[in-house]
Amino acid sequence: MSSGRRKPLLALIVWLFGASSAFAAAGDPTLVVRDVIWGFDGTVMRDRFSPLTFVVDNPTAEPFDGVIRLYRADFSGRRVGGFYDELIYLAPATQRYVQFYPLILGDMETWMLEWEGGQAKLPTPRYGPPARVLLTQDGALAERGGAVKRFPARSFPPFTTATDTLSSVVLDHAPDWEAPRREAFLDWLKQGGGLHLMQGADGRPPRFTGDLAVLNEPSDEFRIGSGTVKRHAVGRSGLTSDYVRRQLDPPPRPVEETPEEIARANQDLTYSYPLEQWRMTTGVFNQLKRMVKVEHNWGVIHLLSLSYVAVLFPGCFLIGREFRNVPATFGAIVGATLLFGAAFYLVGNRGYGESDGVFSVALAEHIDDDRYDATAWSSVFVTSGGQYTFLHRGDERIYSDATDNEPVGGVTTAGSTGRFIADVPPYSTRIMSHKAVVQSLGAAAPVVIADPAAQTVFRLPKGFPASNEMYAIIDRKVFNYRRDGEFLRPLGNGTPVREFLRITDSDFLTDVPFGEHDTILDKRLSQLVRPLMLYSLRLTTDDELKAFYLPEGQAKIFIYAPLSGSFQSLFLPGAVGAEATNVEPIPMPAQAGGVLYSFNVAI
Repeated sequence: MSSGRRKPLLALIVWLFGASSAFAAAGDPTLVVRDVIWGFDGTVMRDRFSPLTFVVDNPTAEPFDGVIRLYRADFSGRRVGGFYDELIYLAPATQRYVQFYPLILGDMETWMLEWEGGQAKLPTPRYGPPARVLLTQDGALAERGGAVKRFPARSFPPFTTATDTLSSVVLDHAPDWEAPRREAFLDWLKQGGGLHLMQGADGRPPRFTGDLAVLNEPSDEFRIGSGTVKRHAVGRSGLTSDYVRRQLDPPPRPVEETPEEIARANQDLTYSYPLEQWRMTTGVFNQLKRMVKVEHNWGVIHLLSLSYVAVLFPGCFLIGREFRNVPATFGAIVGATLLFGAAFYLVGNRGYGESDGVFSVALAEHIDDDRYDATAWSSVFVTSGGQYTFLHRGDERIYSDATDNEPVGGVTTAGSTGRFIADVPPYSTRIMSHKAVVQSLGAAAPVVIADPAAQTVFRLPKGFPASNEMYAIIDRKVFNYRRDGEFLRPLGNGTPVREFLRITDSDFLTDVPFGEHDTILDKRLSQLVRPLMLYSLRLTTDDELKAFYLPEGQAKIFIYAPLSGSFQSLFLPGAVGAEATNVEPIPMPAQAGGVLYSFNVAI
């Protein structure tokens, strides 16, 4: 064989050896990720925090003590947004469950895990409606088969703030949960969850102890807060598709339209934007960003612009004619460009008279007493750049940088010490979304009172915050309410839900170009009420909106009020990242916004 033929063969052998070595290295990672499940049933919901559960194996002979990082990536694999961090320890040849709570933003998202010595690409999350799952005793994640998907009880989130995508639970045993999971489960139920108690393997209903003993009520159907508990005389094997459809699914109701509604719809030529294309996170943050009023010294900028033009011509022209020297002319052009570029950067990069500030809007869904499951969106404007550590009042905190178009120098952590650590350039805005269980003093649930005029009137508890807008959904209608002292009284005959919450603009919001700054701010905040109502009802399609109704005997009250201290953003002054554990947080200055309180009330 000639030397010319041996060279390609030798190159091929070297390439194959290198490739096999690479595959061998990839097949022997420091950690192995398996049994990945998104949400509770393998699906997620857009614009909501969803649990991500998986098993991590340490197949090596060395312990692993470090951080696992979750991040969102674009189609090329480049990181967008920041990191979700979890510190874990794994002894040699052991495994453990790990759970993150990311905020899902767009379609077909790519998510990656990385740790020292390796990384893994996760399955793409699929969208679906709120989940119904059967909690199982064994450790298998997302068991296949059956009319109701399985989810391991041991992986139920220890935070009620991570249960947004859960609709109902089927249970045939008493889970062996520690206190945080028991409390999270009961708080989820009190907010309107549905619990179906089946017979266990021994043919008897499960018996609960401790906090869960309230579930031992012998009635066939009873309520825990706003949630419903229903007993069934069958076991797990009886959960056929037919039984689930007849006994677990809510009874469908035909869409009823009055002649007046039909006539009004025929006369209304306003374009309706598809609900399927509405993006809550994008729309809300677009509105919050509009509220930042940045001032620039336009007089100086215009003067610099005219001066720059004058230096180039006739300035550089005169220099060239005077010295007859090409290097001198080009040197003058380059020098002028650098000098004025620096001047434009210094003058245009900063504002004049601004100060740090935060614009926030929150949805506070009632749990019990004056406790709320709060979801908030915040836009933070700072004049001094640096690393900021943001956090909020309340427990069970989970955070997101809410960004899917660019990398963010930020890290989020979850739990009672949950926080968002981010690099923020000077005179710029950083957005974030978070959830927490908060206490809002005086904001307990309204109660129904008897009214001689046969109207549905509610009484507010003493000390309830001052409110701007009040609505109640009863059956298929939204009723506007006014505040009369401690009472809420209806105005008018109501508007069908599908009309009141219909989207007529691509981001549900319109610009407010004229008026005083405070007036414009109030109007823009008010425009966020309907999106928050829609978000609270968990409606994601036009068909769901059209068919929506509340069961007889139930009402949902929405009260919009100014942002209170319970929902304000805090930061750790002078602190650096996660090391700031002994620093007392203080509120960010100049905070504005609103809170939409949501209550489920029996009528």
